[in-house]
Amino acid sequence: MTMIKKDDGKPFTSIQGAQSKQQRLQQNGIDTEILKINNKEFVLKRLPPENAKKEKPKRVPIGKRDILTAPQAPGKVRRFVNDVEGRIDMFEAAGYTLVRGDIPIGDPRVGEDTQIGSVVSKSVGGGKKAFLMEIDQELYEQDQAAKQAKIKEAEADMQRRPSDALAVGSDGTYGKVKIGRGATQ
Repeated sequence: MTMIKKDDGKPFTSIQGAQSKQQRLQQNGIDTEILKINNKEFVLKRLPPENAKKEKPKRVPIGKRDILTAPQAPGKVRRFVNDVEGRIDMFEAAGYTLVRGDIPIGDPRVGEDTQIGSVVSKSVGGGKKAFLMEIDQELYEQDQAAKQAKIKEAEADMQRRPSDALAVGSDGTYGKVKIGRGATQ
């Protein structure tokens, strides 16, 4: 037990002196308790860190929490998949695997359910669970390229129109379509 006294090594002779020193120590993150050792003398008892006041958790505004986030693994792409209508099976058939292990998910919440078994999952409300799944980066990029090819084909079809916006095309359509991509139009 550490006792703190005045700079000259003697006890404080007034409660005000002890309180003043206690406030200065508290500003430096040191918590103490004032002890009366006789009718006119006081010392400060340094409190151990586990009894010291804990720092208040950082405030997270409503709507700013990351509930469904998980750390990425090198060479893999992870995502949460709701366990509804055979989606887990569909993703497994596409090359995804269920992630197993003790992985931190999202921001901490009061009353949070704990992992049962080794498969990483999260309750998403309405009695549904989402499971963390991953796929090799290479397969993911192939899937994304295939999606992008379909989008480009659909856009090209939309733009295949007569140059005159008022003319009627062979398929009975008219008008002009302009497609932009964010800031790189």
